[in-house]
Amino acid sequence: MPSVRKQSSFHRERVQNEAASIRIRSHSAKCKNRIHHIDIEPQVNYFIAVFQNLDDRREDTVEHIRFDNNQRIYEVFEPYLRCRGLTTNDVEFFLEKSSTPIPEGSGAHFLAGQKIYVRGMFDTK
Repeated sequence: MPSVRKQSSFHRERVQNEAASIRIRSHSAKCKNRIHHIDIEPQVNYFIAVFQNLDDRREDTVEHIRFDNNQRIYEVFEPYLRCRGLTTNDVEFFLEKSSTPIPEGSGAHFLAGQKIYVRGMFDTK
């Protein structure tokens, strides 16, 4: 009887090993045919800034502003505001159709492709 047990356990183990090797081969064959990642659209690293009532002009100024992924909103706008004689403390940033200002420390990459309105914070006393 012990020899029968050895044979059946050996046979069972051999069948399990064969099944595992078939699964591995079929999985690797499927993986070779798969397309893992495709970039259809390039990453957007800019947003459209509309400067409202900051200059002496009657019209709004529109600019396309490029940024790096690790930049904050105030870092991106500093050179553009400096050209106008302003700082980030003098303005507020708004998304299109929004009345809530965007925090200065928010990441610029979250706003990629959006239209951002830059309005002056003028004291109305």
